[in-house]
Amino acid sequence: MKNLWKKFDEITGECYIGMIQEKKDTGIWDKGFATLMEIIQSGREKDPDYAKELFLLDEETDYQYDIQGWIEDYMDELDINGRHQDLRTVCKKLMDTFCWEEDSPSELRFRIVCSFLDQGMEADAIRYAKDWEKEEPDNPLVEAALIYAQIAADELEEAEERAQRLLNEESVCEDKNVPLFNAAVKLYEAMGNQEAARKLNKKIDQYDEQFKKYFDLDDDLAFGDDFDDDWDEDDDLPF
Repeated sequence: MKNLWKKFDEITGECYIGMIQEKKDTGIWDKGFATLMEIIQSGREKDPDYAKELFLLDEETDYQYDIQGWIEDYMDELDINGRHQDLRTVCKKLMDTFCWEEDSPSELRFRIVCSFLDQGMEADAIRYAKDWEKEEPDNPLVEAALIYAQIAADELEEAEERAQRLLNEESVCEDKNVPLFNAAVKLYEAMGNQEAARKLNKKIDQYDEQFKKYFDLDDDLAFGDDFDDDWDEDDDLPF
């Protein structure tokens, strides 16, 4: 497998060089994905449990190749270049390849819905999202996908009923439901209800501000801004 990993490393390097040069040919990305699938197949021939979860590929290679990041970039390239059917094929391949017991394929499913919408295939998007909803009825991402699909299909009344059922005056925008808030904003803007959109945007802005503060604090701690200059290794940690 060492040779396959070396090949994958070389291909991914070419992918990013092409991205910098704004090349439109995504064939090298396809080659990289095929090589990655070959690596997984080879690994599982020796050990059926090899990389059962997607994130384990990075763990088992000490994050040398940023595999998950590269896959995200590959799917973005397919999307940008209008290869929507190929994007759906890649998403489904990833869902079939890994067991998704410790992680969720929700973002892949969301991409599939969006790819249908990008092709003007609103009925297919709604059908796929409703099938997804049966499997994950409490997932805010599937609800967001359905709202986007219903907006595109001009099913605004149904989308509004969904948004009102899931969001109210007391709802707080947080990590898990940001996509739902964003979808609801698009819905109310499409309906011309600027007041409802404004209220939701205010909550999104509050979330963004808290998010920014968290990472600003994280940066401060990383540079030692909040540490006592007189602290030594025998003292308790300052957090």
